[in-house]
Amino acid sequence: FYNFFCCSFGRYTSSGYGSGRAVFSQSYGLGAVASSKTGSMLEFTPFYQGLAQGQSLGQSFRDWFGAIIADGVTFDELCWHYGMTLLGDPFLRPVGHHLGVTGQPQAASAPHRSMLFRVSPNPARDRAAVTLQAAIRGPVTVAVHNLAGQRVRVLVNRSFTAGTHRWEWDLRDDAGNRLAAGAYLLRATTPGGTATARTIVLR
Repeated sequence: FYNFFCCSFGRYTSSGYGSGRAVFSQSYGLGAVASSKTGSMLEFTPFYQGLAQGQSLGQSFRDWFGAIIADGVTFDELCWHYGMTLLGDPFLRPVGHHLGVTGQPQAASAPHRSMLFRVSPNPARDRAAVTLQAAIRGPVTVAVHNLAGQRVRVLVNRSFTAGTHRWEWDLRDDAGNRLAAGAYLLRATTPGGTATARTIVLR
């Protein structure tokens, strides 16, 4: 099966959409997770944890979505996860390959309890404020990635004291070019863990 980290790859109202070509054929996959709009599967531990425990694609997808909305849905999560879809047979159980998830889902979320990371406004057109609240001092890196996983900007790379820190981002890459409209991931890496924020750039 495929888990596509691509915006609109599951837009089944469009002719020749990517995940459909990958799944509904005679020689490729039998199931796919994809977005019908901007977005993709993030915070995916509950999904792969379920697969590792022998659950079907459908059950694991439902568990993942339940975990996403368990504490309410923020505007960022609405922008990112609304439109996620599972194509193919939801009763399939992938076997024969290592799914790469060990431990409990809570372990992946633990760093967020001591960290607050957000971008505002979101969506943003000209500038955005990036805020990080961390309880542990030490080196901090805040980087911006596009949906292909490429790092396009390093906003911060130095040590900070514990507390709240805020930076202005001009929505440009490291070369000073304006970023194209679309979705981007900001990742903060600290001694206390890693947090991710999603933002939409408008033009």
